Amino acid sequence: MVSMYEKTLTLTSASQRCEQLFIERLARLRTLGNYHGEVVVLDYGIDNRWNCSIKEVIKKNGGFYHRMGDVGYKDESGRVWFCGRKSHRVETSDGTFFTVPCEAVFNVHPKVYRTALVGAKGKPVLCVELEKNIPADKEQIREELLALGSSFPHTSGIKTILFHPGFPVDIRHNAKIFREKLAAWARSELS
Repeated sequence: MVSMYEKTLTLTSASQRCEQLFIERLARLRTLGNYHGEVVVLDYGIDNRWNCSIKEVIKKNGGFYHRMGDVGYKDESGRVWFCGRKSHRVETSDGTFFTVPCEAVFNVHPKVYRTALVGAKGKPVLCVELEKNIPADKEQIREELLALGSSFPHTSGIKTILFHPGFPVDIRHNAKIFREKLAAWARSELS
């Protein structure tokens, strides 16, 4: 199974005109040795009939640039890598943590069903949902996950791991985690 982090997206020729704007946005955040920024798409079905706020649409050079609400970066080969939703990134005094690349590191553990990175009390907190019906020593898994995270520069700052019995999700999309609810739960667990 290919993880979301491994999937790439290449800019199409129709969106080449927004490349300069995209690069300017990428320059705002920097981690992992790459520039991270908000993903914008040119002429993605947007015209004057759309009821979008100015925060969502930028009109420039005769085209419309739709702010997708996603964060990513462009690698040396010109591929755009998705790093998660802009509103889900965790900003701390030690830097910014992006959900998709961070969670991908921990999701490889054989006893982990899924993870969700949230911010709580000014620090990144990894919430972990374990595989069902598999005996698990949570303290051992916590140590293994911390060791796994410490081996990558973008996850080495994650020191808090909480186990959740079942993430709150949108019933229409079992994969869409309600991170705001999970963050509130994490804050209460850390109190």
